[in-house]
Amino acid sequence: MDIWCSPIEPDGKYATPYPLPLNSPQDDVTPFFFQAGQALFFSSNRDGASAGMDVFRSDKISAEQWSEPQQLDQPFNSPYDEIYFGCHSASGKAYFSSNRPGSLGYDLFEAPVPVRLSIEGSN
Repeated sequence: MDIWCSPIEPDGKYATPYPLPLNSPQDDVTPFFFQAGQALFFSSNRDGASAGMDVFRSDKISAEQWSEPQQLDQPFNSPYDEIYFGCHSASGKAYFSSNRPGSLGYDLFEAPVPVRLSIEGSN
């Protein structure tokens, strides 16, 4: 399982899809692109994942270049599965699903957005 991208053309049609360069030989799933922070969040069982699926982040550097994916810390990841990450810039909240203890299967969890938002030229 890999993450693919398809640019949207000026006429609104999708261009030919292609796999993103951040994919690994393991499973990379449930992508969420946080436009305000130009960051892609996704779940993966790649090397470095604590166990099962963990949430990773890769920053968009240019149209075709992404930073090396970094595993998020707690409270996002645990020794259980974390998938379907998403965030809302107006509320400053991130949401994800996990099967950690106390869950009924997979439950929804909330945490602060793990992206620092700033206006260019400000501190």
